[in-house]
Amino acid sequence: MAGAVAERRRTARPPRSDERAPLREIRPAQPVRRPLALARPGVGRGLLIIAVCVALLAVGRVALSFAVVQKNMETAAVVQQQSALRTQNTGLAAELARLTSTERLERAAAELGLQRPGDVRYLRAPQTLGSRDP
Repeated sequence: MAGAVAERRRTARPPRSDERAPLREIRPAQPVRRPLALARPGVGRGLLIIAVCVALLAVGRVALSFAVVQKNMETAAVVQQQSALRTQNTGLAAELARLTSTERLERAAAELGLQRPGDVRYLRAPQTLGSRDP
């Protein structure tokens, strides 16, 4: 029987191309579709780092604006204090001028019974034995 099968194979004509069984198509393997975060593991971490940096910059900007506003308020308070001190200084200068005027001093001296000296007299102390006058 083995001979009969071998004989049949030799004598049988090869099948024509249209008679052959269809070949199975070999397709390349399809890539596995994964979510974006899983497809690139560094992307999610990078986006998180960028978001944290942007948030820190925003917080820094707000803090800087707050500091500027606070300094402006302090500057306004100092300017207001400076203006008040200038007004007070002007008033004190006017009072000093009034108190040191010659007319006022003469009136105060007259009330105390003082007079202007007419002649200036110089007194000399008597010489003692031990002192030498040049």
